[in-house]
Amino acid sequence: MKYENELNKKVIANAQSSYFMPIVSIAFLFSGDTNINHPFVRGHVKTASFIHLLFLIVYLIFIQFAFMVHFSFLSYRLNYIFASMFFLFLFGALIFASEKAHKGEIFGIGDMIKISSGEKGFISGEKKENLNEEDKLTLILSSIPLIGIFIYGKNYKDSTIENISKFNIFVSFFISLIYVSGNKEVANIFFLFYIIFIVFSSIMIMAQGEMITINMRKIFHPFALYNFLKDIFSYLKTYFGKEKFKDFSSLRNEKEEKRKIEEEREINLLQDLKNFPFNEKLIYFPVFNLLLLGKLHTKKYFHIVNALGISLVILFSWLILGIENVYQLLLVFPLFYGIAFLETKENYKLAFFFDIGKIIINLFGKIKGMFRKAKEIKKKEENISLKVEK
Repeated sequence: MKYENELNKKVIANAQSSYFMPIVSIAFLFSGDTNINHPFVRGHVKTASFIHLLFLIVYLIFIQFAFMVHFSFLSYRLNYIFASMFFLFLFGALIFASEKAHKGEIFGIGDMIKISSGEKGFISGEKKENLNEEDKLTLILSSIPLIGIFIYGKNYKDSTIENISKFNIFVSFFISLIYVSGNKEVANIFFLFYIIFIVFSSIMIMAQGEMITINMRKIFHPFALYNFLKDIFSYLKTYFGKEKFKDFSSLRNEKEEKRKIEEEREINLLQDLKNFPFNEKLIYFPVFNLLLLGKLHTKKYFHIVNALGISLVILFSWLILGIENVYQLLLVFPLFYGIAFLETKENYKLAFFFDIGKIIINLFGKIKGMFRKAKEIKKKEENISLKVEK
């Protein structure tokens, strides 16, 4: 994009200077001067701030935290080699972007990473019109690990919040996985990177109502992925089994249609059930919720089954890895998802965990049936004994 007659030398100079004044350039966003708070200048300030942020991240990872310091190549430490490579690339980006500003051309964040994903780039600056303070706060909080899950639970029909939630859960789970694997320093580095990204995004949202968007719209939400995998299994079943073969697209549409019909049926069934008699938050209290088996036939049936599934996984991890195993920390994610949807979606199913919970219920039903049958047999035997005695 190129601005023509509306640019003057001051506007261009301000845009250029943003690349070489990291702290001062951010103040440009809050200025009332039309030569500073100009769309052309703002565009370059965002790009400059992003490059400066990358400089800081590279410094923290490879210099401050000395990531890969124990590895060397031709007697040079790898952390210094990588730091030098990234610094040279970023310095080149500063010069190139500054030259674009000098020519009166916009150089966006997305131009730095030439990755296309449909209509929107992988990384893009997205302008949000008519945002009030509450909306801005919602967008910011939805990016924060764990807290963002609760925001998504309240706004799961909002495509923007869903997109942010996907990125949030992906990054948070990835960092947690690194942490429980024993690489705590690496996890801390990535966590710091994400915090800096959140702070930078928050400044952009509050100052200009603009946000850096990581396009995740074509990527499945973690729990929607489970249904996709089940559909693949059904697809392979039609190929290797005796059923008539169906192409994957038709099979998936058929399964989705069945899921929608099933969801409507579930909602109707829940309306006839009584309310859960205790505090709803107790449902997702690990292990303790096993005592709620007798309260299944309430409006919180699906959440109770979800929670039972999580408890069974926890007990299994205790049995295999011990009570103090660090891997059970990963179960915080499904627990938070369950709690987040307690009030907004009564028929919410936590994929995988819901199916495991059904195993407990079926087992409980069989045991209960066995006791009932044994009681009936004993009663019959007592009746026969009485008749014989007479």
